Amino acid sequence: MVAKTLRISAAIAVLTPIAAAAAVAALPRVAHADEPTPMSYTCASSYTSQVVVDGIQADWSAEAGPTDRVIQLVDGSEAYDWTGGNDASFKLWCRVGDDHLYFAVIGRDDNIARGDRFELWIEADDVARSHSQRLLRAEIDMSAAFSDEASSIEVGGVPLPDSRVWVVDRDEGRYFIEAAVPLSAFSGLIGFGPVGFAAIHRDEDPDNRGQRDSAVGTAPAQLDDPQSLGQLHFERFERRLAAIRTQLRVAEGSDASRSAWMDVAGDGRREYVAVLGDELVVTGTGMEGFNWVSMPVRHRDSHEALSIEGHDIDMDGYNEIFYRYAVERQDPTTDRSMRQEFVAVYDIDGTAITRVLHQEVANQVGSARLESTMELRNRGHRVIVRFGRPQPGDLTEDDWFDVDAGRQHDYEEMLLPWQSRSRISWFLEPEGWQVRDEGR
Repeated sequence: MVAKTLRISAAIAVLTPIAAAAAVAALPRVAHADEPTPMSYTCASSYTSQVVVDGIQADWSAEAGPTDRVIQLVDGSEAYDWTGGNDASFKLWCRVGDDHLYFAVIGRDDNIARGDRFELWIEADDVARSHSQRLLRAEIDMSAAFSDEASSIEVGGVPLPDSRVWVVDRDEGRYFIEAAVPLSAFSGLIGFGPVGFAAIHRDEDPDNRGQRDSAVGTAPAQLDDPQSLGQLHFERFERRLAAIRTQLRVAEGSDASRSAWMDVAGDGRREYVAVLGDELVVTGTGMEGFNWVSMPVRHRDSHEALSIEGHDIDMDGYNEIFYRYAVERQDPTTDRSMRQEFVAVYDIDGTAITRVLHQEVANQVGSARLESTMELRNRGHRVIVRFGRPQPGDLTEDDWFDVDAGRQHDYEEMLLPWQSRSRISWFLEPEGWQVRDEGR
């Protein structure tokens, strides 16, 4: 499922979207696909008005950017349980402060009844726990609108400490929710990298209208399925990425060739790893001084980034970066060219990137190809990174050529099918990383 990202602008609007959302007008029934699409939001941090959870939307109105109305059904039947946007729909905004995530919701419900609730599903950026363990499912009792005072958000029927919510039932089927979710509920592991997210309005219409319970939401959230959530992005990361692009002189808005989120600093949350321009870049809260580091990896115009993965191969509890890339090189004696693929492994110590492994893994001439398979062998006291000898393929010994022609290079050459050795093994010893050819 492809996530749709909604950005929240901090620019002051002349006619604020949050005010426009409050206008009452008939909303038509909208045809939907069979499967709802997870939506994603960006949580703003550069705002000037202080959020006070008091049921008054003035502290949001001046700086709430455009956002789409959520009208996709995630539970129930369109034919019988939901009559359209006036029955149940909403718009949502998010901000992050020093101690809380803040949410504002402008919605429609033609009959707020006891049992109606609004849910916020938010994941912590915690690599040590499973999806269900790091997922907070916060419930807001919409019938609290009847009391017109602040209350607490509940998790599993229990009030969430240091949370606050105010639900206001306005006239003509409209409601406003203002909520504060404490960052402490996520052990502080939130606010930089994207996390799983969903917002769901569960509508329990009275049975005498012939309707059953239904729900509209940003994603069809399931406790056991991370892919059922959209994502909550943070403006703090986007500002950091913009600053890195500026320093590396990478065009604004240009995408990373490849990127991944993984824990490489041992802080329990994920860092951002990407190829930006000619550099491999790592940044995140786990970096010393919340800084970023980079290393040149692109040395040829033909350089193509293929993948970035994380594997813990020195058994220190967090990942090394496995970067796979390809280059096109010319035969020094003929006009033939060869595509070479490599795996380079990098270790992060908080202030620098060090390359610890550099292995050739594939040769391709035209459409004929040879490829070595990589295997990680956990021996209990260490992990061996093993590259096997390729099976015979379309690229024969007669067609293959040595693109280096005896010149020095900084990588370990891959084995070839017509050679006697069977594998190359990399492993960490007290004196550093070692490489050994094995098998005859």
